[in-house]
Amino acid sequence: MHRLIIAFYDNFGSAHEAAKELIEKGFHQNSISVIVHQSVCERIWSGDRSKSWFFLSQPSAIQLPAVGPVLVSGFVASDPNLFDETGKKSLFRVLLKNLVPEPEAHAYTEGVRRRGILVVVRAESTTSSKALFILDRYCPVDIQQLAEQWREAGWTHFDDTARPLINQGLNWPNCITFMPGDGLLNDGVLTDWPRSIVGHSRRR
Repeated sequence: MHRLIIAFYDNFGSAHEAAKELIEKGFHQNSISVIVHQSVCERIWSGDRSKSWFFLSQPSAIQLPAVGPVLVSGFVASDPNLFDETGKKSLFRVLLKNLVPEPEAHAYTEGVRRRGILVVVRAESTTSSKALFILDRYCPVDIQQLAEQWREAGWTHFDDTARPLINQGLNWPNCITFMPGDGLLNDGVLTDWPRSIVGHSRRR
């Protein structure tokens, strides 16, 4: 029986190291999904992309309503629940259909919208504790505490009819995109998204 083990990070480096250790400890690449916003990718991979791609299995660049362009790797990218009967894509739907409680599914999806990084592991019951231990080693954000802060500021739930956020409207720590302020690190970087992102993927 499979279980989903989910961790939410506000720093790409932490998510990267967590995924790296999972693979080193025997978890298959296809059992690990990383969901990250385009703007985070553009800042991180404007430098040496080789350090960032090794753990991603068949990454897919897709548009999510209210979130914008994201990169999704692993099993979530091929989950049939990613599309509803009308063809609309929804990360919230994937989480909900995989038995993630609705409040947490709202919070995790909103977190990706706000430039957090989601690491999802599909683990056997015998290895779920191991996956949880590894993910916890890299200081994931307490999603319930974070959601409570958003509620105090007026947020109620993830709304897939909302407009995607722009970088300058976010209040994340600078570490999530490595630089504060508007725009991209380099205006010329990855202008043909999503093709340029997916084209640089590598499988181990």
